[in-house]
Amino acid sequence: MTRQFTPGKLLIIFCAALIAVWASLQLVSNLRLSALAKLDGQRVLNWSWPPEGVRSRVEVLSAEVLNRTATDAVVRVKARQTLQHMDSSGVTFRDSGAASDCQAVLTYYKANRNWLLGKVEMQ
Repeated sequence: MTRQFTPGKLLIIFCAALIAVWASLQLVSNLRLSALAKLDGQRVLNWSWPPEGVRSRVEVLSAEVLNRTATDAVVRVKARQTLQHMDSSGVTFRDSGAASDCQAVLTYYKANRNWLLGKVEMQ
């Protein structure tokens, strides 16, 4: 019995190149979403309470894409948060206590090729 179809060298190279392009597009898309999540995570986790003279300072450590589909994505942002109190002069802030780790799960929805922040869950 003879083979009717044998994959040629060019077909194998084409398929490998197609898989490599698809994987790199997925990687770039996840990196773009992670960068957006880091910025949004910093905006969400930084807060201030002027009447009490308290604010938080956040250093975003990482952003990890947990799940991504064509219409939505879920990203976990890990950060280190430090609380600061206003000193007696009322001009400068100083750290109060040690930094604590915190994380938030951000849900994005896609609209017109842009990711929009839809939901924030603190953990």
